[in-house]
Amino acid sequence: MSTNPHRAIAPKSITNAKGTTTRAAPTDPDDALSASPLDSNFRSSPLSSFGTGLKLKLRGIQAAIKESSHTTDSSSVPSNTSLAHKCTSFDAALDGDFDTDSEIDFMPPSRKVIRPTIEQPANRTASRRAKKVKTVHEDSDYEDDAMFDAGDEQSSPNSSPDGKLILSSNVMKRAERILDPANPDHAKLIAAAIKDGSEYYDSDADELPGNVKETNKPHLFRNVKWGSLATDYSNPKDFTTEPEFTQFVPGRFELLPDGTASDQKKKLIIKLTDKQQRQRIFLNPPPRDWNNQDAITALNKRTVQQIRRNTSVRFREVVEPYVREEREWILAHLTDGKPTNGWKKFVDAFNREFEGKTLAGCQVARPERSHSSLTKEVERFGAMYTKGIVPKTVSQVKGTKRGKK
Repeated sequence: MSTNPHRAIAPKSITNAKGTTTRAAPTDPDDALSASPLDSNFRSSPLSSFGTGLKLKLRGIQAAIKESSHTTDSSSVPSNTSLAHKCTSFDAALDGDFDTDSEIDFMPPSRKVIRPTIEQPANRTASRRAKKVKTVHEDSDYEDDAMFDAGDEQSSPNSSPDGKLILSSNVMKRAERILDPANPDHAKLIAAAIKDGSEYYDSDADELPGNVKETNKPHLFRNVKWGSLATDYSNPKDFTTEPEFTQFVPGRFELLPDGTASDQKKKLIIKLTDKQQRQRIFLNPPPRDWNNQDAITALNKRTVQQIRRNTSVRFREVVEPYVREEREWILAHLTDGKPTNGWKKFVDAFNREFEGKTLAGCQVARPERSHSSLTKEVERFGAMYTKGIVPKTVSQVKGTKRGKK
């Protein structure tokens, strides 16, 4: 019986080694592209010329599928599925699942994580900004210092909006501005000085009940009723973006460059325009004793923080150098170049010995020394302290050089 070479062979059922029954695809040329490359009935087709070319194409596709890391197990998929079917770009655009797109499957797996990687930095930045705004300065003298952090987020802490560094330094040194009532000339200046009035606060009025707020040293300050200037926003010129400020010195009056005495009472009210262009007024309580160094130090810390955190002004503070008596004490309390009883006891004992005292040859009281300050002093002259030598001050060195000449 003759066989028509152009007649399609009816599909047959084929049972594979695993017992799974599949249907062989028809070998009609119109349906050849949808045939499975594993179809044994298709391979026996008498269409030799057509089948040979088709086999080569299908084998090439089959090899590509095997190389893919996502090759589908042919034994578990019906043979009439499109294992060798390659999605077009149009099909891929319609299908949102990457795992069904053969072109995307062939790409390195790392390409699939690009999208979440791009989105993550924005989230981290937002959380980081939120964290900064909530930061509280533990080393501050006042409890409300957290409110000033937001002013620092929009610009560099070391530059002004125009990119220039602004340093506020005193025209006269601290020691030069201190007036001594025991000095007859200074006493005359103090007597002739004009006292600031009740527009700031009434100096002669009784204190308000309760402690001063927003300070952890309320015993050093008076709780006063502020005058009209404490709430006066009428003069825009008072609210500059670069406020001028000279730090407080002991005594209510300070010496000015023109030779007159000025009441420091006016410096207790700080007016400025902050980095967000908001007009701000800060009220700093007056000390109970204007000659108390602890109160003066606390006032200086407070006012400098207010200006530094809300404007681009930076302060260059003049640091009192260590004198011979202080260095002799340091040497006596070191063992092999290190504090004998540890740094904490060393710092506390040093400040108990010298803080607030006026030593011979010194015009101002000795300041409180921090752990950092004493560490730098010991490390800077470590070789000399280890050898039992007291470092000389700059003035002593200059005097020695002049004597040799």
